[in-house]
Amino acid sequence: MEDILKIAVCAMAGLFALLHGIAAISQLPKSLKSGSAGNLLPHLLMLAGGLTAAAAVAACLLGSSFDWLLMLLGGSAVCGAALWNGRRAAAQQGDQALFHLAHHISRAAVMLILVVNFVRV
Repeated sequence: MEDILKIAVCAMAGLFALLHGIAAISQLPKSLKSGSAGNLLPHLLMLAGGLTAAAAVAACLLGSSFDWLLMLLGGSAVCGAALWNGRRAAAQQGDQALFHLAHHISRAAVMLILVVNFVRV
């Protein structure tokens, strides 16, 4: 039963890492075209966070006891980068209605649930 939980947690964390890595990579060309470091940095931070979360999955599968810390660091980087990018985009458009706080709260909640489950397995 414990192995099934471990595989499920690793699969969910892997999806979290993969989806945020894809999101970051897909936005990099647009950020590079703008030529502004303010547009590029949140996407690089999200990519680094996705890679760190992927490293947490690998550490979990290999039996490391610090996999939860990697997930916490990677997930925090992803959540921080998404929050930064959302606020920046809303400010650039001049419309605060484009900033969806509930989306960021949901992302942070999923990340914290993953961290708690990494501690459990």
